[in-house]
Amino acid sequence: MQRHSRHVIAYLLITSGPRHVPDISKEPAARTQIRALEMMASKLDASLKIVAWDYARKITSLNDLPQLFKALQTMKQSSEDGTGSGQIVIDSYSRLFRAATPKMQSELWSALIEYEEHFRDVQTRKSLCDLSSETALLVKMGNMPRLEVGRQTAVRSEKQRQAQTESARVNSALVRKQRAEDAVRQLQQAFDAYKDDIPGASLKAFIDSDAAKTVRNSLGRAWTYSSAKRALRELRNRQP
Repeated sequence: MQRHSRHVIAYLLITSGPRHVPDISKEPAARTQIRALEMMASKLDASLKIVAWDYARKITSLNDLPQLFKALQTMKQSSEDGTGSGQIVIDSYSRLFRAATPKMQSELWSALIEYEEHFRDVQTRKSLCDLSSETALLVKMGNMPRLEVGRQTAVRSEKQRQAQTESARVNSALVRKQRAEDAVRQLQQAFDAYKDDIPGASLKAFIDSDAAKTVRNSLGRAWTYSSAKRALRELRNRQP
């Protein structure tokens, strides 16, 4: 019998089926996750060890994921103590964020960032701290494509290629939209701070000042007066 000296320490999130089961590995809701984790373990010549799982049909608070944060804290503490340097692995980060309510997505991300070196997924093959800004945004919004596990056909059909292209196009548009919205909010905050220091100051005066150099539009360029005026007007129109 082959022996493995390495382990993939894994976590499962169950969002359907019975809450209390004698063996989580036998449950249909866990099978896809386990296959993905076994695939990773096999590539690393390691054995799979499921150490924690939570049941949450919907994540409405961090209290819905007690076992995840307990496992992450254990990994972080062992690393700080010098007794270990492992990571908890999930099949896909997006599994968490798809189950989280919109209000919880940002709070969940902030909580996980505390353990960013100790959390990894099969889909991206990266620790949370190593994700690109674009991938991190898709993860937080729950918009990463679903992880496909199992035998893949050698040649994708035209319909499959079109679906994948459309998914990539939509995700790219979502990333651009979020970047633009973040840039406008930063512009508004900087302008408000400028007016706090100089009551009654105009937008034109702000754009011409050094204070405006601290913010950039979504393309990384300096705001012009016309583009800033238009962006702030659109922001006001979107607000209830």
